Amino acid sequence: MTKSTRFAVAVHILTFLSANQGEYVSSDAIAKSVATNPVAVRKILGMLVKARFVSSLAGSRGGARLEIDPKKLSLLDIYKAVEQKEIFQMHTPHPSCPLAKRVKVDLQQVFDAAQKAMEQQLADKTLQDVSRQAVLNFNQVGS
Repeated sequence: MTKSTRFAVAVHILTFLSANQGEYVSSDAIAKSVATNPVAVRKILGMLVKARFVSSLAGSRGGARLEIDPKKLSLLDIYKAVEQKEIFQMHTPHPSCPLAKRVKVDLQQVFDAAQKAMEQQLADKTLQDVSRQAVLNFNQVGS
């Protein structure tokens, strides 16, 4: 079972862009910070452009630029822009098993509550919160 890193990478990208506020930053520079392929960065940037969090400019002087105030961008907004699935997915139990039917209903209620709690945590934090903490920790540790 694979786990998605899109959300974490999206937050990293947006934090990087926030640190370079107002400037266009190349996907190569972002990819170096994220430690991933520029193609993967461009895919996530496309999602962030679609959500209108970022703009992009083609060409040698182009790149991506943050277009939203980090104070107004919640982590939940970012999560919803890049993730398509809920954190837990129910398997398909045998349709004629009465126990399976009950487990599916009961477990889905737990999944729904967990999703709601996770989303509340993300709604309570902004990109600015993450950026501020990242810069603080960076300055304490040094480059």
